Amino acid sequence: PALDVGVGGGGVDGDSSRYGGSCKLSAAVTGEGGKPMSVLLVEDQIVNQRVVKAILGKILGTTYTLDIANDGREGVALVMDKGHVYDLVLMDIQMPHMDGLEATRRIRAWEREQPGNGRFFISALTAHATEEDRRECMDAGMDHFLTKPVVPNVIKDLLQQLPTLAAAAA
Repeated sequence: PALDVGVGGGGVDGDSSRYGGSCKLSAAVTGEGGKPMSVLLVEDQIVNQRVVKAILGKILGTTYTLDIANDGREGVALVMDKGHVYDLVLMDIQMPHMDGLEATRRIRAWEREQPGNGRFFISALTAHATEEDRRECMDAGMDHFLTKPVVPNVIKDLLQQLPTLAAAAA
């Protein structure tokens, strides 16, 4: 059965912001070392930001933090500013200023300059659903591919499998 996510509550105002969730469904999904999971959402559409925030809140409750970047340029800046704090990066592809493919390439280049700090797990989050789109995302350095519209159970499955997927991608 699908989760009831709703999108009310606002709070996503277009600025890069940090948010916690509210309705805890699964305490089993946490970040590295049992810390609250840290997610970076790189998405230019406010409605999509709200939907993802609501889904994460339903799945993770208060066991996560969320940073939101409004385009690839902001996403890269957050990664470089905060360092290796994100357990998961959800990356839209088509955005103004810098698309998700270029943002991923820049994040991967930055990671190579930071030896010993590991690798972010980056999942595409896109309306572009062809096999060619998937291949372009993987070629840019993404580890996973999710299509829009966002389906709560698919996000939940990704979060539950994240430790295994991240280890395989490293």
